[in-house]
Amino acid sequence: MSKSLLTGIRERGFVRISAYWGETSAQYLDPDSGEPAGLVGLVGELLADDLGVKPEFVNMVWEDHIDALLNDQVDISIKHTNTPERAFNVEFTIESILCEEGRIVILSSNDLKKEADLNQAHRIISVAKGSSQEVHVRERYPLAQVKILTDAQETLDTVLNGQADACLHDTKVPGFLSLHTECTILTKDDGQPITPYKDCVHPCIKPGDQRFLNWLNSWMAFNKAAGKFDRIMNEVEVVHKEKFDRLVTK
Repeated sequence: MSKSLLTGIRERGFVRISAYWGETSAQYLDPDSGEPAGLVGLVGELLADDLGVKPEFVNMVWEDHIDALLNDQVDISIKHTNTPERAFNVEFTIESILCEEGRIVILSSNDLKKEADLNQAHRIISVAKGSSQEVHVRERYPLAQVKILTDAQETLDTVLNGQADACLHDTKVPGFLSLHTECTILTKDDGQPITPYKDCVHPCIKPGDQRFLNWLNSWMAFNKAAGKFDRIMNEVEVVHKEKFDRLVTK
């Protein structure tokens, strides 16, 4: 039998974690220390500590993360939405770290009044290539035109520039709206945000290593029951809010 990556990681002394350093609370470099921060940074440190090794964060564009797993360039991706399509290629842990609520970003001057207005043939909705938002848009608004872009920031920018009627996202929305007050989110009649989807974030690894997957499932269950992920998320949001202005102007 081939050796589990779990054994290999502990023997080599570090675990390789894919990262995409941006400006959201999900994953960024601390503007004061330059160290990995956000959900990926703190959960990655917790993972490495429990493995008894050091974390090595490998920065790459978001769309390359799964390929990097499959090509043995990294050992784990901490923040990926579990979708049926992705599960054909990678193996997700049973437990999730958190679930994120999507928002519909529009121009404040747009004539969209309710969610049903999006499901029309003349509407354009922008999404990032290969994202879970693409799945949600095609299922929820089948009559609308779907504009496929490289990344989430581009989808938000197309709304800002009037090239799309709307886009769907989660982690990038608060920061984007704070910088661009001419945009807003679509709400219900009572003023509450419309939630077009809820995505759950699970760590994932290359298929075929049951020993490593078993350990990760146990690790997730233990830390979730102990409340460590909730504490990390609370810390992440507070710290990110305090440092956001420095992140976007760095």
